[in-house]
Amino acid sequence: IRPTMPVPLILRILVPFAWVALPVTSLTVVYYMAVIIISVLLSFLLQPITTAVGVAAWVGYITYLYINREKPEIKPFEANVSGKEDGEIVLLCHGWPDRAELWAKTLPALEDKYRCITYTLPHHAGRDRTKNFWGVDLDTAVSCIAAMLEAELKKCNKTKALVIGHDWGSMLVMMLERRFPSLVKRLVLVDVLAPPIPTHKRKWIATFMMGMVYQY
Repeated sequence: IRPTMPVPLILRILVPFAWVALPVTSLTVVYYMAVIIISVLLSFLLQPITTAVGVAAWVGYITYLYINREKPEIKPFEANVSGKEDGEIVLLCHGWPDRAELWAKTLPALEDKYRCITYTLPHHAGRDRTKNFWGVDLDTAVSCIAAMLEAELKKCNKTKALVIGHDWGSMLVMMLERRFPSLVKRLVLVDVLAPPIPTHKRKWIATFMMGMVYQY
């Protein structure tokens, strides 16, 4: 029988609560989630009851913050406009966790013929992190994109635009086309698995499975 190594009292006290402070760190999402999982499992091993109470308190607090969160305002995103002044408008939508600079090598091939619009989503590239902890939901993001696109179309006296989406940006532009068809002339989806359009009652299962398979 292998003797078990005694765990110092200080670790038994600190470890169950150390992971709670992780949201204030600058870890990227991938490392953050890995550290969370490892820390929680280790906490349950060292101090199961204390950890269970801590997790319950943390979940309750986060739920309270979410219920009382400030709803994001629907306003046009900041647009980066370049290219031919009277050219056909092309809206380029990045995915997760990218930013407008994703299109830096694409724009030169389009700017001679098209008027290009890019933007960076809130909470991407460190934008607006302190303004709204919860970020922006998909419906609000699509409404903000539509407001931005409509404003730029009016400036150029045009009615519709070509819309390009990359990665999860493709999901946003598909939602944009369905909710605001009058703004979209044509969609181009890049590096994305098209979502299923099931006719059966359990379409949410198909959508969930699509997200899991595509993302991971």
